[in-house]
Amino acid sequence: MSTENLAPQVISRLMREISQLVKNPPEGIKYSEEDNDNSVSEIYAIITGPEGTPFAGGEFKLKLVISEEYPNAPPRGYFITR
Repeated sequence: MSTENLAPQVISRLMREISQLVKNPPEGIKYSEEDNDNSVSEIYAIITGPEGTPFAGGEFKLKLVISEEYPNAPPRGYFITR
């Protein structure tokens, strides 16, 4: 498993948070296991477009990059889907 300079306590916390996300995902968000290539520092998710918006029915892939300052610094987020 690639950790890209993350402290062991950060890796442990991320693994717990990912497990919670998989078990209890927020509405409209799901963890994308096929895109997560065993790297803890990059997390992929799919966000479903909210009803009543131009994005309704769409699925949008997002990549979160976790830095070594996590959880004191938020992850950087990038939309993969245009």
